[in-house]
Amino acid sequence: MISLVFAVPTLLITLYLIAYTQGPMKRIENILLGLWLSANTVWMLSELFELPLVNVSALFFIAGLLCVVPYLLVVRRNLKS
Repeated sequence: MISLVFAVPTLLITLYLIAYTQGPMKRIENILLGLWLSANTVWMLSELFELPLVNVSALFFIAGLLCVVPYLLVVRRNLKS
């Protein structure tokens, strides 16, 4: 239960960072962080309260993976130049 006390402010801070971050690359990094934290929080809720939310958690993880691929391609392109 204490983990929920820490999860809520962590997610709120991540939303704040997403909203107020300058620069598209930093914003994408914060979105990736938010997706990862959301997936872990939903997974934690499903484990703590025995809720059938594992599929929702998997969706957040998949969304994060789908965002990582273009991000890494852009970073790689920027490193070459």
